[in-house]
Amino acid sequence: MTVDSVLGSGYGEAKIICETMLQKPLQQYPEYFRAMVVRIGQIAGSKKCGYWNPVEHFPFLIKSSVTLQSFRIFKVTSLGSQSVDEVATTLAELLLLTSSSLSSETTPTLAPYPPIYHIENPTRQPWLEMIRALASAALDSASTTPEIIPFNQWFQRVRTASSDIDNEYPAQEILKFFDDHFLRMACSSLIMDITYICSDSQTLAHAKAIDLSLMEKYVATWEQMGFLP
Repeated sequence: MTVDSVLGSGYGEAKIICETMLQKPLQQYPEYFRAMVVRIGQIAGSKKCGYWNPVEHFPFLIKSSVTLQSFRIFKVTSLGSQSVDEVATTLAELLLLTSSSLSSETTPTLAPYPPIYHIENPTRQPWLEMIRALASAALDSASTTPEIIPFNQWFQRVRTASSDIDNEYPAQEILKFFDDHFLRMACSSLIMDITYICSDSQTLAHAKAIDLSLMEKYVATWEQMGFLP
């Protein structure tokens, strides 16, 4: 990857700098130094306890949707979110890899550059299916059926919404992110290559999609902490 491929922000630019820094010692001292680059996709909450940090863009979307009684649909057909538990276990498996345990798929990429792994759920699921599961879980006791509308229409409603209750529309706090970056970052047709990581991480290779029962667990946790009504 060259700097031309990097998102024009300090966050993205810092990542390419770190990747380049890792290459230097690997090239100079390949017998003493081992490096890898791991690029992580969308991280969901915990499968075990159901906790998902509410101060993130996705929970902000969910709460704003609950308030609006409207959920948004994107042009992207599927997503590959991964639970934080599985992301952590996958990272541990990569760190504990030895030269002898590296797959034949990965080995040719070791020199002079570090291997690049992408953490993304190999079991992709339809986005519309996820939206319906979210709406079912978050609005279980609601008397009205939520709308499922295009993102641009949903975004305009959030932008112009007002409420006497604080934090009813948390997505309003990051409108610039949604307007400038969200669709192309989170909803593009780009799917990361997971060939190498599925060979070297059994956890990721056997990961399952985030199903309705897990979404219900996330929603229940948000309700318990008062984030959702």
